Amino acid sequence: MHTIQTIIMISAFAVSTASSQDYFPLKAGNQWTYAISDGTSMTMKVTGDANVNGVRCTIVETDINGQTNKAYYVMDSNGLKDYKLENSYRELVYNPPILRIKLPFVKGQRWTCKDGEFTTNFESVGNEKIQTQAGNFQCIVIRSSTIIPEQNYSLVIDNYYADGQGFVYQKVINNGQESITTLTSSNIQPLQIPARVIEPNSTQPEFEKYLSPVGNLMLFKPHDWDVTESNRQEYGYAATIANPQETAVVMFMTLPLNEQITNSVILAKMCIAEFGTEFTDFKATSIKSTPDKDRTIMEITFTDEGKKGLGHGYFFYTKRIGTIYLLLAPEDQWNQMRTMLTNIAVNIAYTPDGIPNVTEHGRELAAQTPAPQGRVLSPAAMLQQAKNRPGRQLTLYPNALSDSSLSLQIPQGWNIEGQEAKYLLYDNPQTRNCGMTSISYTIIPTEISVPGVINAPYQPPPQALKLIMQFTQSGSNLEILGEIPGEQALPELATTIQNLRMQGLQVDSRLLHVKYKNPFSGATLRGLFSVQCSMLPMSPVWQVSMDGSWAPENELEDWIPLYLRIGATLRVNQQWAQTDMQNRNSRQRQLNRNLQNSIAGANQAFDQYMNSVQNADRSRDYSSWMWSQTTLGQGTWLAENEGAQVYRTDAFGIEGPQGRVDSPAYNTTRFTGENPWGGNQLDLVDTRAEYENYRNN
Repeated sequence: MHTIQTIIMISAFAVSTASSQDYFPLKAGNQWTYAISDGTSMTMKVTGDANVNGVRCTIVETDINGQTNKAYYVMDSNGLKDYKLENSYRELVYNPPILRIKLPFVKGQRWTCKDGEFTTNFESVGNEKIQTQAGNFQCIVIRSSTIIPEQNYSLVIDNYYADGQGFVYQKVINNGQESITTLTSSNIQPLQIPARVIEPNSTQPEFEKYLSPVGNLMLFKPHDWDVTESNRQEYGYAATIANPQETAVVMFMTLPLNEQITNSVILAKMCIAEFGTEFTDFKATSIKSTPDKDRTIMEITFTDEGKKGLGHGYFFYTKRIGTIYLLLAPEDQWNQMRTMLTNIAVNIAYTPDGIPNVTEHGRELAAQTPAPQGRVLSPAAMLQQAKNRPGRQLTLYPNALSDSSLSLQIPQGWNIEGQEAKYLLYDNPQTRNCGMTSISYTIIPTEISVPGVINAPYQPPPQALKLIMQFTQSGSNLEILGEIPGEQALPELATTIQNLRMQGLQVDSRLLHVKYKNPFSGATLRGLFSVQCSMLPMSPVWQVSMDGSWAPENELEDWIPLYLRIGATLRVNQQWAQTDMQNRNSRQRQLNRNLQNSIAGANQAFDQYMNSVQNADRSRDYSSWMWSQTTLGQGTWLAENEGAQVYRTDAFGIEGPQGRVDSPAYNTTRFTGENPWGGNQLDLVDTRAEYENYRNN
């Protein structure tokens, strides 16, 4: 395959320096279904894309028992990056993004990312073949570890990714408790190139490290394979890694872009055209591209020196540079050589600044970076540890609320108060440094202060907890140390929350790890509080339910096991609960009847009002009609308020429907009677006859 090497020098194309594997296919519509060892199931699907801080990301929705999380991913030359997590409880943007898969995949690589409130260490563990219900897959294994020795907490997750298929298997070890997630089905047709490196028992030759003389290329190859490099400024950098017989070749090229190349599809077409000048039967088939066209993969067939050849081409595009990987071999050797060629390609590392320089710079940055401070343990980890710790060994004794609505066992000498299955339990009436509570409040956002009622607009659980503490004067200077969705930390809440949501309520439930000041003793306390805020859409009224426990700042972990023991003894009186439910239903029915009566009275009053409006309209209509029917002369008018009756007047009085009404009138027009404009007196005309005589003369 001597002609193949010459093609490198005429290829001035582009794409980003990246590995060719597709360990997480992010095509819209891709869907996976998984089985979890605890009996639950999980589905994952690609639903679309969106911008996060100016970066176009692919949205992957994960559904477990009706709870949906959205992750915003980008698969680029560096690997799989996680930019954002979103669910019904919160929205968390990772800055910088979390690198879930580092490419090219090199066994033993390690890196660190900030995953939420923790720093997580990642490692490329190696390769392993996994058998699932959806098939057998050769996978890379990425391990993420969150370990806090001072808190005796560890979470280790091994994720298995198969080329062209994505996430197929997961093993989680949370403080010694193991959970397995396995792929059961998928609608993805995987690419035909499996991504894998040399298996321990493989007959493939051992790899050796190669570092170019100028130090800008590093890779692993069989010891007898040759590397040829070309670094021409006008074309960029190119390298070939070929076996001694030159029957199998890996080509790597990275070059600056030009204005004509705007995506990997155009890059691939130009490459195909160039190859066509050397191989008349060169063909590219099974061409596949990502939605953003930043990556294109193809299968290749050609004839070189009369011998049929097969291969794969991988094209990567960024705004500044481009990269091409070509894997070529004779047709009769392709299946045998494909794994070897893939191993070489995925282990290529290139940098214009030189591998040693970049490595040294990385060491300098790492030395300058301060060591992360110890972090406060998460609420979920605290509960998990408490289940395996003995804690305070206090004898518990039966007790109950005064209305017998609830019973539980409490330590001797402790105080309990409350009613209607809501309680407050504490160790000392004066200090209350240790205790538990379960309360709920209905909150009305009104400007009018009502005694015994919290007036505030809706607030999420952290702010709602602060609001309750202020109202009950049970704590101040609240600080949130950690939080997690309630149903994740307390699975027993999942069904309750789901039922509330089915009833149309908006529910936000979180488990909070907090620190605050005790107003009774002045001491600093820490506590775990499960806070649930709910409200109906279009309703200003909302509810807060809170279950929590607390202890002095340095003692909480020692008290939590005891609180769990107390909580396990809690029993609600079913007879009381049934009676309470009946009373609630009775009150609700009475309220409904009162509401119906009020509505009926309002409807009746409204009907009466509408009747009066209609009567007034009819009167006005009649007045208008009478006005139009009457030829009005001087002294003729309509009384609209009396049914549009016609009246006539003259100098002596009024003539209407009831006859003539004469009175001592004053004819100011004829200057009879009293002069209205002055004090001059005129002769009075008392009778009509006198008036007629006066007028005639």
